[in-house]
Amino acid sequence: MNKVIKGIFIDTKNKLIKEVEIEKENFLEDCYKLIGCRMVECVGGIPNEQHDLWVDEEGLFNEETDFFTIDGYPQPIRGNGIILGIDRESFESSSSKLGVYDIVEKVLFCNKESVLHHYH
Repeated sequence: MNKVIKGIFIDTKNKLIKEVEIEKENFLEDCYKLIGCRMVECVGGIPNEQHDLWVDEEGLFNEETDFFTIDGYPQPIRGNGIILGIDRESFESSSSKLGVYDIVEKVLFCNKESVLHHYH
């Protein structure tokens, strides 16, 4: 049994998308550290049904982070995100079957001003 889950990290501060590893034993703690938050939220089925997007549950309250959009989700997300695979039978996270290049084409980084202009 693998002790490490491989995912795709969306870094809004540095405008980067890169591969990361999360230890199964410390899943939530690793997610908190990577995303930079106290609470995580799982957005199911993004970017496809074999993957989930993990984000900051309180992201909209964090004035210090920028946003990103991702194909398949109707609104901008504030803060960082992690894309992980999902086993739909056990509902356990697993390694992403997507690579960085699969995600780069689906993500657009944006700041608060561009979000306000576009969505108001």
